[in-house]
Parts: sequence; C-alpha cells; structure tokens
Amino acid sequence: MDWKSISFEDKTIIEEMIQLKPYPLSDYNFTHMNIWQNAFKLSFTITNGNLIVRGKDPISNEDYIYMPMGIGNLQTSIDSIRSEFKRWHKPLIIKALTPKMMSEIRTLNIPCSNFTFNRNEYEYIYKTKHIAEYSDKNLRRKRELCRHFESNYIYEFIRYETEHHQLVLDLIEKWHENREDDGFIVKSEKEGILKILNRFDQLTCEGFLLIISGEVVGFIIAESLTADILLIHYEKGLRAYKGVYDILKRNVSRYYQSEFKYISLEEDMGIKGLRIAKELYRPNHLISKGTITFMD
Repeated sequence: MDWKSISFEDKTIIEEMIQLKPYPLSDYNFTHMNIWQNAFKLSFTITNGNLIVRGKDPISNEDYIYMPMGIGNLQTSIDSIRSEFKRWHKPLIIKALTPKMMSEIRTLNIPCSNFTFNRNEYEYIYKTKHIAEYSDKNLRRKRELCRHFESNYIYEFIRYETEHHQLVLDLIEKWHENREDDGFIVKSEKEGILKILNRFDQLTCEGFLLIISGEVVGFIIAESLTADILLIHYEKGLRAYKGVYDILKRNVSRYYQSEFKYISLEEDMGIKGLRIAKELYRPNHLISKGTITFMD
C-alpha cells in the first residue's frame, strides 16, 4: 500500500474524497490537515474507493488513521488497513470519531475492539447568531469587551489579501514574542500557519484582519466545514488591545451568519487556559470525539 505525505498538489483529490461523505470534525478538512501535517506526520492513500489518512501521535509514537472518507465499502477498507498494520506489528487505531461514526464501525464484522472517548479532543460548536451579537445573557461580558474596544480604538476589519502577507507575519511574530514558552503544539501551529499563508491563494478559506493605525492587531482564518458549520482554523490577537478576540469572533460571525448556523472553534487539546476561554463563549454543544483500537 502506497502512502504519500499530504501536500497542496493533492488538494483536488483529497477534497473530492472528503466531500463524498463529509464529517462535522475539523480533522476531516484539507486546510486543517496541511496546518498539522508536519506535527502529526500526516499521509494518505486511496484504497477500495476510500481516502485513508494516517498520522503518528507525537507523544505515544503510535500510528493511527482517521475514518475512511469516500463512498467505498467501509468493511473492505478497514480490513485492508488492518492487514497493513499487522504487517507492521501494530494494532489498528482509528481516531477522531463521533459517536455516530463509532456506531457505524461497530456494525461491522470486526471483533476485539476497544472504544474510548477523550474530552481533550471534543470540538466546541456555537450558534453563529449568538456570537454575531453576543445575544445570550451569559455573554454580557463579551458585549462589554466589544464596546470597550470600539470606544477606545478606531479600527478596520477587512479581508486578507496577499498584499497583507508581511503585516500578518509581523503579528504572528509579536504574538509569539509575548509568550514565555511555546510548547510543541504552539510551535507546530505556527509552522503550519506559515506554510498555508504561503499558498493561501490555493485554499478555499478566507482570512480577516483587524487593523489599528496601520498595524494588524488581530487575524482570523475561517472556512466551510459542512453545509451549516463554519470552521475557525486560526485566530491570533495582541492582548494589549483589550477585547481583540471578542471583536474578531463577532465580526467574522456577522460576515457569515446568513450562510452558516454554527461555528466550530475546534478542540482545546487539554490546555487549561484554552478550555476556559472557549467555555466562556458558551458553546451550544460539544461534539464528542473518540478512538477505536482493534486489539487483534
């Protein structure tokens, strides 16, 4: 079985396969795969009419795959991959599964499986209209932060174009300068974002800037995940500008609210500060994500 590293050259075929049977998780998105390709050694193969994406956990060093994508026979594809993993003397692990996806696998004639869920991987889903106006009573603090921002700064909120490239790079460097320690995840995210910015015109996502006095103080990247979910890939703001993240999310939500019912802010990866921040925006619901390990 031939495995190939995910790259921009494979965008068309990968996106076509994903769209045959889209899943409501960020893992099943071409841009997301490119951001994290190096960190998780993502590669792919196409077998039995399905796209199979494989990764390697940087902590456990375990190989895993995502749910086969496409309209090929699921049983046949999983059996083929299990045979491949057996040759490597490794158990087959399938990650990034919703309960519905798990149920689909459980119906197959594949014995000896272990099913687990990981709260650190759950994805945060918000109603777009709530973020567009911070209308929920529990979001009063977010409304106040937006009023503070607008009363203290004269700003522009504009779409990202290639001419803004260096301004965004400056923002990214400033954001990282203000951190005491960039761990593996943060460093990998930066590497991935710089990679896709260099090929941004080849992607279907859009970027938006907050500019004050010629300086980019906030940047956000969004893209359609499913027909009703907008995926936020990336957002960075300079915290010296109080309310910058609240304004970014609000303005992007206003831009897309007639098109998407929900917004996904992906997962918190078990990072305490990130979990608190995402919970403060009062998600409408979380999408559970789990793993299946085939023991034989």
